[in-house]
Amino acid sequence: MTGHDGGKRRLSPRQPKKGDVIIHCGHLNVDGHHFFSLPGGDRNVWFVRPDGTRGEAAWIVACDDCWRAADGNPAAIKIHGDGIWNNDDPILYEGPTE
Repeated sequence: MTGHDGGKRRLSPRQPKKGDVIIHCGHLNVDGHHFFSLPGGDRNVWFVRPDGTRGEAAWIVACDDCWRAADGNPAAIKIHGDGIWNNDDPILYEGPTE
């Protein structure tokens, strides 16, 4: 798939789907995020909220600052919340942004 950037980059075949649970760094209001899903898409990340309830997420989402602070390691991203993805439009591109 070719993206909306004039064909310079290709859309990733893996995209979050409406209803997928995401966990995130807490900076959803900034531009430029990194998305990470487990290989194969059939395994999820389990987490426990501060109130003790448990959840299961399909994606980890981090802003660029948090991604760099974690040295690109999804396991080192400081998670500050979870949510439900509410979009079905493809938004993720393959490879670097440069």
